[in-house]
Amino acid sequence: MRARLSFILALAWLIAIGTISFGQQVLEPPAQKTVSFISANSPGKKPLHWENFLLPDEPVHDLSPAHCKHNTVMNVVAHQDDDMLFINPTISDAIAAGKCVRTVYVTAGDHSYGNRYMQDREDGAIAAYNVMLGSDTSWYYKKEIITKTLSVLAAAPVNNDSVSLIFLRLPDGNLDGNGFAGTSGNSIQKLWSGKISRISPINSTVRLSRSDLIQKLATIMRAYHPAVINSQTADSPRGDHSDHRTTGLLTMVAVRRYVGSQPQQRVATNYFVGYPSRTMPVNLSEQQAQLKHDIFFAYALRDPAICTPVEYCHEHGIGTYQQFMDRQYSQPAALRQP
Repeated sequence: MRARLSFILALAWLIAIGTISFGQQVLEPPAQKTVSFISANSPGKKPLHWENFLLPDEPVHDLSPAHCKHNTVMNVVAHQDDDMLFINPTISDAIAAGKCVRTVYVTAGDHSYGNRYMQDREDGAIAAYNVMLGSDTSWYYKKEIITKTLSVLAAAPVNNDSVSLIFLRLPDGNLDGNGFAGTSGNSIQKLWSGKISRISPINSTVRLSRSDLIQKLATIMRAYHPAVINSQTADSPRGDHSDHRTTGLLTMVAVRRYVGSQPQQRVATNYFVGYPSRTMPVNLSEQQAQLKHDIFFAYALRDPAICTPVEYCHEHGIGTYQQFMDRQYSQPAALRQP
C-alpha cells in the first residue's frame, strides 16, 4: 500500500511539473512553455536534473513578450552574486526604467559544496531581484523551450514576464580555474583553453564542448534578442576569479554569433570589472551604494558561506563584500579581447 501511494504521489508530481524527459526527447509540444510553481525556499522540490542542452541549428522560439522588443537587457555572469556585486546599479537602474532583464548564470556557483548550496545561492539571487523589483512576490521555476530540442531552466516572478533568471549550472571552476575534486576538477576555463574537451552541468549527463556552450549562449540571446548585453571582463588584472574571466570570453564570442545571425539587431555590450574593482576609487553615490548594499544583503542572507549563522550578517554586516558596494567599473572597449 505504501509503495502504491509513493507511486501515485510521484506520478502526480510529474503531472504537476508537466514535463517528462528521456535523454534528449521532450514529451510535449515544443511550442508550449510548461510552468511549475515552486517555493523559492523549498530546495527539496526544485528540479535538479536538466537534460536538454543540445544546440542544433534550427528555428529559435521567440521568448520575448511584445513589450520587451528592443527593450531587453541581458546579463551573462559566472556566479549568482556577480550581477549584484559588479553590474549594479546598472541592473537595478534598468529594472527601475521599465526594461526587461534576463540574467544568465553560467556556473552553478557550487564551490563543490553540493546541491543544497547551489540552490541556496539561486534563492539568494531571487531574493535580490525582489529587492530590485520592490516587491516580495513568489517566483516559479519553468522550462523555457528555446528550440525543438533545447530547453533551459529559468526562474521568474509570478505575474511578471519582464524579468527572469536562467541557470546553466556548470561546475564552479575555483579561483585558479583548476576546479574542485568533487566535480572532477572541471571548469569553464579548462574548457576554454582546451585542457578538457567537454563539460557537464551539475546533475546532468549531457556533455558540452566549447563550441556547444558558445552556441548555447548565442541561441539564448537569439531567443530573447537583447539590445544590451552586460558581462564580465575577460582580461582583468590578477586577482579575479577564473570563472569571471572565462565567462567574459565566452560571452564575447557568443555575442558575435548572435549579431552575425541577425545583422539587423543592434547590440550594445558592456564588460564589468570583478574583484580588482575593490582597489579602484569609490565612484557611486551614497544613495546608490545603500541600494546596492540592500540588494546584495538580501542575497547574502541566503548564502551560508557569507552569513553563517544568519544573525552574523545582521550583527556584523557583509564583511569584505562591503568594499564592492560603492564601486562599479566597466572596461573600456579598446581593452577587450579576444
